[in-house]
Amino acid sequence: MKQISHIVILIAAVVTQITIVDVLSVKGISPDLVLIALCFVALRGDRYELTALGFLAGLLLDSIGPGILGANALAKSIAGFLAVTLFSVKSIHHLYELLGVFAIIALVNSFILHFIIFVGHQSFWALLISKTLPSLVYTIVLFFIFFFFLPVTYWKRYRVGGGIDSGLNY
Repeated sequence: MKQISHIVILIAAVVTQITIVDVLSVKGISPDLVLIALCFVALRGDRYELTALGFLAGLLLDSIGPGILGANALAKSIAGFLAVTLFSVKSIHHLYELLGVFAIIALVNSFILHFIIFVGHQSFWALLISKTLPSLVYTIVLFFIFFFFLPVTYWKRYRVGGGIDSGLNY
């Protein structure tokens, strides 16, 4: 049942990314709503599930939207794996800690995606300044707004006895 809800959340994010993200676009820079949904699901999922769901969401984005087939699939599968890994080993007590972990995930995702799409067209620094950082900042701002309104018990994590609890026992 949990996997079905995760699939529904990611499909809704893909549909939203493809249909209405142009409304949110500022000077050609748009947020990555699928990455935000992937990290939302990563707080309750496992590595294998999120790697597969990230791949499938990215492949769906690649097949419906413009771009190189497989670029989003690779970036989102790595982001899903990284999200579950970082969220499970890091104690998260405050929203700024959650933002810091998400910033790492979003940077890796954006860099992989933009590097694959724009390889050979721009230098590394031009790519970083013109595409990766603006998209990254926009996505982080939307992530902050979304998670600001979630209950703290959804994302707060404590280390308990050397392990990590599921986030459900407070």
